[in-house]
Amino acid sequence: MHTYVTIGCMIYTSGTTGPPKGALRDESDRRNRMARLVWMTRQHELGGLVPAGSVALSAEEVRGPPQGK
Repeated sequence: MHTYVTIGCMIYTSGTTGPPKGALRDESDRRNRMARLVWMTRQHELGGLVPAGSVALSAEEVRGPPQGK
């Protein structure tokens, strides 16, 4: 399921001719970060080449600052 979502996002963003404008571009960037996070997390789970630190860094980037502090 994770792999399907990642591939879907990659096809969606790669299939466009040039970057979308305004909010659409922001949404596309967010989807790209989420897709990359999912892919990297999946690779890490499967014992891939992605270091755990990279996954944690991307997760922090997507989530933003910790809540409740």
